Amino acid sequence: MLVSTDQDQGGKKMILARTSLLIALAIANCAFASAQDMLVEKKVMEIPAFQTVSGSRLTGVRIGYEVYGRLNAAGDNAILIPRSYSSTSHVAGKYSTTDAAPGIFDGVIGPGKTLDTDRYFIVSTDNLINVAAKDPTVTTVGPSSTNPATGKPYGMRFPIIQIRDLVNADKAILDALGVKKLHAVVGWSMGSMQAFEWSVAYPDFVSRVAALLPIAQMDGYTVAQLDNWGSAITLDPKWNNGDYYEGPAPTDGLTRALNTLHITQRSYGWGTNLAATPSKPDRSPASSWDAGFAAVANMQAASAARTKVFDANAILYGNRAMQLFTVGGVATLEEGFRPAKAKFLIVPARSDVLFFPAYGQRAVEALRKNGRDVSYLEIDGTGGHFDGVFEIKQATSALRTLLQ
Repeated sequence: MLVSTDQDQGGKKMILARTSLLIALAIANCAFASAQDMLVEKKVMEIPAFQTVSGSRLTGVRIGYEVYGRLNAAGDNAILIPRSYSSTSHVAGKYSTTDAAPGIFDGVIGPGKTLDTDRYFIVSTDNLINVAAKDPTVTTVGPSSTNPATGKPYGMRFPIIQIRDLVNADKAILDALGVKKLHAVVGWSMGSMQAFEWSVAYPDFVSRVAALLPIAQMDGYTVAQLDNWGSAITLDPKWNNGDYYEGPAPTDGLTRALNTLHITQRSYGWGTNLAATPSKPDRSPASSWDAGFAAVANMQAASAARTKVFDANAILYGNRAMQLFTVGGVATLEEGFRPAKAKFLIVPARSDVLFFPAYGQRAVEALRKNGRDVSYLEIDGTGGHFDGVFEIKQATSALRTLLQ
């Protein structure tokens, strides 16, 4: 039996000091404004036992989630928003009227908006990897959680998690909430992997899939990119093979990893106006090593903010989950998508140098070979991977069409 409990109220008040800079930047750059903020609660689903696809067993699993709108009597008006790599389940509304900003996709979620909460029951989830483990509103199990068998943090003894595991955990949540069929799964970045996997893992349960910043099969280039992020952590002596929870954390390695992540998520357009600007107005990089560049300072500030929220081990687990991914767990995309029955919308960002538009195009080709109904739209912009948030307004018309 699954038990749902409300998140600790005191922790909610701390969110302003802990929220990732990624979310703050996204809200600041998003072209939407709420007429009236929704107030939402973080909830936690408790799953007594969960078995991973690799055969490992977890007990006492806690997964955070949020809901917006109401489930209809037929249980078929639900839209799932699985978590991306570095975001949380807080996608819309505020926990308190005093919060500085709403959830990351507040511009498209709410009454009368693209994901209309007067029509749809929106469910957003955290995941078993829990990258944002230091965010006080996120209590989902992960490498930093206490292993009930030992009374100590799991560290790198936590089971290796795959994308199908995230899907199966969300399925348990939806079953407990009474959802009989998903009207749609809307996932971005790592959430797009989950959206694709939903379509083949539970083809009769999913009617529509919107994959933003999509990738349906990991390739060697991106596998190496992810390994590059993680190596900064594992080379930090304080990482200690993942056993750092009772001592100094590998903050330097984590910050360096996030520096690489930040640049990879950007595009050349981001740094155009920062290229020749010194980080300190009164000093020139040409005359002093104490002076640097504004682009580097910007990157470092973003990484420092996320270092306060992220867990280093969880970064490694998130990387491995993505590195292992191919839709359906088979060799080719055409074979992987064969069970799918949903309608698809594929939305890459033209300037994305992390998940290139070609990845979305490959998914479209494989889906069409299987006779699936698929639409394709490229978001224009200079924000790189972040355009999936900054420029989401470009996709709202296509999303509305898909949902209809």
